[in-house]
Order: sequence, then structure tokens, then C-alpha cells
Amino acid sequence: MKIIKSISILCIFILLLSCNQNNKTAEQKNSSANDSSKCKDKHADADFDKLISHSVKVFGEVENVLELTVDSLLKMNVKHIDRYMSVCQTGATDSVNKTFEGVSLKDILEKAKLKQLNHKDRAFYIVANASDNYKAVFSWGEIFNNVTGENVYVVFKENGELIKEKGEMKLIVTNDLKTGPRHVYWLTGIDVVKVK
Repeated sequence: MKIIKSISILCIFILLLSCNQNNKTAEQKNSSANDSSKCKDKHADADFDKLISHSVKVFGEVENVLELTVDSLLKMNVKHIDRYMSVCQTGATDSVNKTFEGVSLKDILEKAKLKQLNHKDRAFYIVANASDNYKAVFSWGEIFNNVTGENVYVVFKENGELIKEKGEMKLIVTNDLKTGPRHVYWLTGIDVVKVK
């Protein structure tokens, strides 16, 4: 009789533990859904057509000013990026496991050729500009002397489709801890600036 009571108590305990775990999982899912709303676009009511850009200009301290389009990017070394996840500054996940196609920012800057006086002339920073005035900044060291340089892309395809809604091209960084802050929609320009 004592064994049956003990087994019954153990079964009830396991059942309660299982219910509690299911509740926690549901809470986490709801929390993730609520967190993703913290990532929502600040332009929810904006006229997106006014923000869309069809080209990206590479300018500033470069020898070759470039006007990039999807067609010109297709002629460069196109990379496929798997399982990209956009994580906002809040830590919330905005999008999960997206795939992209694009060209590394490092390749683009090498084509534009920075105006370096010699190999020790490295005091540059790079600003990715969007048509809504959003900006993301990179140092010369990040792009040319760090693993980040292999993880910054100007992309034109998302999940196999050409990007249209938020400009034809955008900039992503795949190895930032929080990828959202340097995820630039409506990309219009890449400005190379020399520190003076």
C-alpha cells in the first residue's frame, strides 16, 4: 500500500513538473513574440516608396567612386549567407534563419580603393548611410584587419528573392553580438572618411 501511495505521489509530482515546464515554454514564446515587437520598424506609417533606393554610392576618400546597383553587384564575387538572425539592441529576435546573397563590404572597398598614402595609413572609418538618415559605422581595422571584415555584406537577395520593400540593397553584419544596430535598410551610400 505504501509503495502504491509513493508511486502515486511521484506520478503527481512528475505531472505537475511537466505542466510547469509547458507553462514556462509558453511564457518564453509569448515573451519572444512581445520582444520582437520591440524591434518593429520606426517607419510603420511611413511612405516606403520615398525611402527606396535603387543604387548605392561609394564615395569619400576613395580613388574610384562607385555607383552600385543589383546588376553591378551580380558581376562581383557574390556570397551566400545562411541562417542570419537579426537581434535588436534589446536582445529581442526580429527575424530568424534568413538567407541572403550579396557582396562583402571589404570587396567593395577594395574595388573603390581607399586613398592611402602608404601601408601605415589606416586612419579611416566607413559610414553606411540609409535614405532615412540611419547610419552604421565601421573602422578600417574592423574591415581590413579583423574577422568582421569577412562578415559585412551589401545584400540584394533575401530568402532567394530580390529585396524590394526596404530598398534594393541593404547592409548586414553577421558576426555582431546584436546584429540589428548595424543592419541598414534603404542603403544609399558608403562614405569613406579619413580621421584628421
